[in-house]
Amino acid sequence: MSDFKVVTAEKKPSLAMIPLRALVGAARVFAYGARKYAPGNFYEATMADGAATRYLSAALRHMQEMQEPDGTHTYASLAAIDCESELPHIDHLICGLVILRAILAKDGVLPTDPGVGLEPPLAVPVVAAPRDNPGCTDRGTASHGKSDEDCAQYNKRTGHEYGRWFCRSCRGFYGL
Repeated sequence: MSDFKVVTAEKKPSLAMIPLRALVGAARVFAYGARKYAPGNFYEATMADGAATRYLSAALRHMQEMQEPDGTHTYASLAAIDCESELPHIDHLICGLVILRAILAKDGVLPTDPGVGLEPPLAVPVVAAPRDNPGCTDRGTASHGKSDEDCAQYNKRTGHEYGRWFCRSCRGFYGL
């Protein structure tokens, strides 16, 4: 591969950064919409025919269904299912916003890639902090105040690296 190809590839957005498993549900919503209306019918929508209002209103309705009556969110409310499609509201929300973004690009309101030429700041590396750091006020607890045992169980359930937690006080990881 030539240097030109490498330089050109580095300027393109890394679509590999998108967690595709999180989009499977939205793909189901796209398929549901294709059966209900027609495949790709949203491409016919324009800003001039009120697409922004329709898709934003739909997004807000799905967001409303993901909220408890007191305005809070719980795991159960965030996992709420749309009664018509029997698919999660959050997937309808993602799908609707992707469609709106496609319409905005198609109508020239936003460029397809708004970040051309923009360089993100470099990530600041997190420095590992020793577990017995005397200046660390969070020693023995994770950043959310749970015990080491609770954190270990959480890490095991969620697949996070077992035995390592971020310390809010010294801004580092501790544990194994």
